[in-house]
Amino acid sequence: MAGVKQRRSIANYLKIEEAFYLMGAGFTELNESPSAQTTSKRYVNDKSATKGISGYDWQTAFTTDIIASEKAIEHICNIGKYQLTGSDAETEYIIVDLDEALSVSEGDYRARKFNIAIEVADFSDEDGEMTASGNLLGIGDPVAGKFNTKTKEFVEGNFEYPPKIQELNITSAEGENIGDTKITVTPVITEGNSYKYKLGQNLALPGFEEVCGAEYIIWDGTSDIAATKDDKILIVEVNSKNRVLKAGIATVTVKEEL
Repeated sequence: MAGVKQRRSIANYLKIEEAFYLMGAGFTELNESPSAQTTSKRYVNDKSATKGISGYDWQTAFTTDIIASEKAIEHICNIGKYQLTGSDAETEYIIVDLDEALSVSEGDYRARKFNIAIEVADFSDEDGEMTASGNLLGIGDPVAGKFNTKTKEFVEGNFEYPPKIQELNITSAEGENIGDTKITVTPVITEGNSYKYKLGQNLALPGFEEVCGAEYIIWDGTSDIAATKDDKILIVEVNSKNRVLKAGIATVTVKEEL
C-alpha cells in the first residue's frame, strides 16, 4: 500500500568488538517491541481512571538461519553456544531509518542506538536447517542520532528531519566596472565545496541536497558578476557531488554610469 513504511527501509546493525555489522542475510524476524509500561489511578472525585506511561520494557525478537559466514549471526550464536553472561552477552545495536536521509550524498540517516543484552532462547531444526531465536533486551534508554552507512559510524544528537538548507547571508554592492556587482557571502565556504549562482526575477531557495542544474554558473567567490540592477541573485554552495548544501538570495546592486 502506498505510503506504508516498508521493512526494507529499516537497517539493523550489531556492534562486534569495535565495528558495526549489518543484520540482513539470514534474519527472518527482527521485530521491535517498545512494550510501554502504564500506570493507573482513580481519584475519589472521578468516575474514570487516570492513566499514563511510566516507562518501557523494550526488546526485539529475532529469528535467524545459522549462517556462519555472517558476522552478526556468528556473534549471536556464540553467546548461546557458550552460554555467555553479563557483559560478555552485551553490546550495542543500531536501528537505521533509510527513508529518513539526513544526507544522501554522504550516507547519513536518522538512527537510534540501544545498549542490549542478547538472549538466545532456542537453536531449532527447520526441515534440516538450523535456526536460532531469542530477544535483544534493552539496557537503559535509547540514544537518538545519525548513522553513516558508508563509514558505519554513529553520531549522537537530535538531527532535524527533513533537513533544511542552511541559508547564506548574501550582500550585493557596486562592482569595479559598470554593470558589475560585488557579492559577499557569509559564513565562509566549507572546505571542499564550491559556489554557483544564477540571476533572475523570481528565484527561490532550492531544497537541501538538490542537484545543481545547468542553469547555474560557476563562481570563484571573489570575482565581480555582470548583472542587471534590481534583479535577484541566488548563490548556492555545493559539495563535490554538485548537491546544494547552502544558499542565499539578494537584490542586485550594480555600478552605473554617472
